[in-house]
Amino acid sequence: MNYQLPNFKKIKYLLIIIIFIFSILAYPNIISNNKNQIWLEINPIKCLGNPWEFHWLKNNPSQYADYPGIKNNNINKFGIELLKNYYKNKNINIINVESIPFKNQNNINLASCTACSCPQGYTLYVLLHANDVKKMLELGWKKSNAKFE
Repeated sequence: MNYQLPNFKKIKYLLIIIIFIFSILAYPNIISNNKNQIWLEINPIKCLGNPWEFHWLKNNPSQYADYPGIKNNNINKFGIELLKNYYKNKNINIINVESIPFKNQNNINLASCTACSCPQGYTLYVLLHANDVKKMLELGWKKSNAKFE
């Protein structure tokens, strides 16, 4: 009787192909653009000293008290739109924006100093395509380890 062993190279390649196809079908997020998106963060400062706020103030002189972009030590929808539009004019596309107020272990908002160079009391996070990250880093933003859905 003449018995031949199966060709293990062919079986190995066939298994790799089957696993690859299965992973594409079962886990479509494996092949996505999310790997090309990066979260950055910054702690905005007070007195409309951030570029997007300063830009608004420049276009709305003598209306400092009327700035509608901050509420309860956090950015609001209007502030997010200002932020996105400001960077869009610099050819930087912000995909998503999140913000988290400074809080202590008891979930109480922390007060910050009153000087204009002090943080407003929240961290601002922006999600960008990887090709925009270098520009934002040059503008003072930092890479973030934060994860948002």
